[in-house]
Amino acid sequence: MQRYGVMGDRTIGGILGGRILLETQITRKIMEKLNKMENCRVMKLHGNQYTINGTPDLLIVKEGQTYFMEVKRRGNKATPKQLFELRKWAGAGAITGVVYSVDEAINMIGENDV
Repeated sequence: MQRYGVMGDRTIGGILGGRILLETQITRKIMEKLNKMENCRVMKLHGNQYTINGTPDLLIVKEGQTYFMEVKRRGNKATPKQLFELRKWAGAGAITGVVYSVDEAINMIGENDV
C-alpha cells in the first residue's frame, strides 16, 4: 500500500482560503477533478449493510488501472480497519492510498498535467 502524505498548503482540496475543508468537501472536489480526466471514472462508495466496514471512500478506474482512496482532512488518520481494507485491495492488485487533497489524488493516479 502506498501512502500519500500532506503535500502543502497550496493544495486545492486540503485548504481553501485559509480554512481546512471537511472530508465531504475534499471528496467532492476530488470527484469533480478526476471525472473530468480522459479515460477516468470515480465513484463514491457509501457504507451500508451490504458493504464491508472500512471500505475506502473512492473507487477510481483510469485506463484500466483500479485505485481505492481513503479521503481524510488534515489532522485525521485512517482507522486500522480502513488501512486493513486498503491493504486487502492492494493485495488484489489495486493501487491504494490515503489522500488529504485533490493534488494528492491526482499525484496518486499519476496525472500531473490536469
